Amino acid sequence: MITLPTSTPWNVQIPRVYRYLPERYIDQFFESGIIRLSTFARFATYLDEQGGDDQEGKGVLYIEGDQRSAMYSATFGSDAYILCGSTTLSQAQLDRWRIWKEPSAVLEIRNTTAFGMTIGRQLAGWRVGCEGLCEYGDRAIDRHDTSVDRLVEEMQATGSGPTLDELFQILTVHGAAFCFRKRPQFQGESEYRWIWLVDRSVSDPIEVTCLEARQYCTKHTLGVDGEWVRVGKVPR
Repeated sequence: MITLPTSTPWNVQIPRVYRYLPERYIDQFFESGIIRLSTFARFATYLDEQGGDDQEGKGVLYIEGDQRSAMYSATFGSDAYILCGSTTLSQAQLDRWRIWKEPSAVLEIRNTTAFGMTIGRQLAGWRVGCEGLCEYGDRAIDRHDTSVDRLVEEMQATGSGPTLDELFQILTVHGAAFCFRKRPQFQGESEYRWIWLVDRSVSDPIEVTCLEARQYCTKHTLGVDGEWVRVGKVPR
């Protein structure tokens, strides 16, 4: 749980997130702090139904004015590194993700926000961080919200669309939301993800060394009796 610094304390119950991985990668993380972040460009190349979704990050933004409306179709997240997990710890979820033929384990992240921020500080050109649950459904048109009210008012007054600079501002604000949307067939993943936006386009995954992030994590394996077993001490 995290507490927001407001006049009256407001607590946010953040979930525990579980990453299902070959056990050797989890051991490597605890030994050396190495963690691999992916990209939407890499997701689109996966051929298996579990890992591949070539529609992620794509969406349509609709801005309505009094005399003129504007619709923009775009792909978001070309400047994003991504890490995914699940909010469900179960044998079924392990079986869903276990597409590799080697021993598997689970990396539990207990403080998602602190974990994400420590990793972000290791990324060159990191400018925005996001985290949250994925939404599942058919691709929908995203209409403006209060973040673009000023531009909508100007459009209503002038009958003209936004400038290129204003359009870039809108797409930046709304782009992160599109990055959390997935098609309905992936709903069983119960996915939670972190997104780190950087100051350049990225396509290849990156390995980040972040020893500090280990303190927010725990390793679990599935025992012979079907119960989850916590392995080792939490590094500090």
